[in-house]
Amino acid sequence: MVSVVSWASATPDIDIYDIADMLSAKGWHLNALQSPPAMHMAFTVPTAAAVEKLIADLVSVVEQEKAKAAERKRLGLKVQKGKGDASALYGVAGSIPDKSIVNRLAEGFLDTLYLA
Repeated sequence: MVSVVSWASATPDIDIYDIADMLSAKGWHLNALQSPPAMHMAFTVPTAAAVEKLIADLVSVVEQEKAKAAERKRLGLKVQKGKGDASALYGVAGSIPDKSIVNRLAEGFLDTLYLA
């Protein structure tokens, strides 16, 4: 049995793709969604054993992103969205008029991601 759960950022100052990139650095390679920007994960029997670790890492990453957003606001800086790997992939994919190329682009990105 599989349950798919997706979530987005409820805070406009926090880019969900930055959260995805930070989780990726912790070993979580979740699936990013484009419209609306979000992440999702398929929860299966093997992933169920790691839920507590995922939650702890997600809370840690969100706290770090909130702190960064607060610091940017304190300094009067604008929100910087679209700087990470996940947002770059979706930004390019969304701007390509020939959507047949998007599949090849995504395949190449994922191949590279999992070979690294």
